[in-house]
Amino acid sequence: MKLSTRLVSTIAGLAAVAALSFTKPAEAAPVRQGTFALSAERLTGLTVQFPNTGSAQFGVNLLIAGYSNFGQFPRIAGDYFVIDGLSIGGSLGVSYLGTPTDGGVWGIQPRIGYAFAINQALDFWPRLSLGVGGSLGGASQTFGLLGLEGAFIWKVTENFGVEFGPNFDVGFGNGSIVVLGANAGISYRF
Repeated sequence: MKLSTRLVSTIAGLAAVAALSFTKPAEAAPVRQGTFALSAERLTGLTVQFPNTGSAQFGVNLLIAGYSNFGQFPRIAGDYFVIDGLSIGGSLGVSYLGTPTDGGVWGIQPRIGYAFAINQALDFWPRLSLGVGGSLGGASQTFGLLGLEGAFIWKVTENFGVEFGPNFDVGFGNGSIVVLGANAGISYRF
C-alpha cells in the first residue's frame, strides 16, 4: 500500500486544524518546573530513509521498524523539566528483526527540549538529541546519532497525552544516513 506525500500532508494538516479548533486558546505557558515526562515514542509512523549508498527507502511502522532504521524504531524516553519549559532527558530504543544478516538496531540519545502550551489541549515540544547507536547481528557497527523532533502533545487528560509530529534524524560514522519521518506515541507527565 503506497501513500502519497500529498495525502499524508493533508491528513496531518486536517488533524492539526481539528485539534486547534475544538479548544479554547491559552497563553503560551511552558510546562512547569519539576514535571517528569515518561514517553513511549515512535510507536507508529511513516519514514523515508536516505542512505549515502543508494536510493531512498520508505517505511511504515507499527510497534516495530519494518527494516533496520534507527529513525523509526520504538523507544522509551524520560525527561525532567529543570526550569519552566526546559527539559533534559533521553531515549533508549531497540528494533530487532531477527534475521541472520540484519538483526536490527539500537540507540541511546540524551536530549534537551522546550515545551509550551499552544492551547488547553495541545502542547508543542521541540527537542534536540545527540547520541550513539549501532547495529545488531550481521555486520555489527556503531554510529553517532543527531535528532531533531517537533513533537505535539494532544492532552487527552491533564497528565496523559498522545504525542505526534515530524522528526529529522542523521546517523554518521561509517557512512551517513538521513531519516525524515512523522511518528506517534504516548506520554505521561507527573
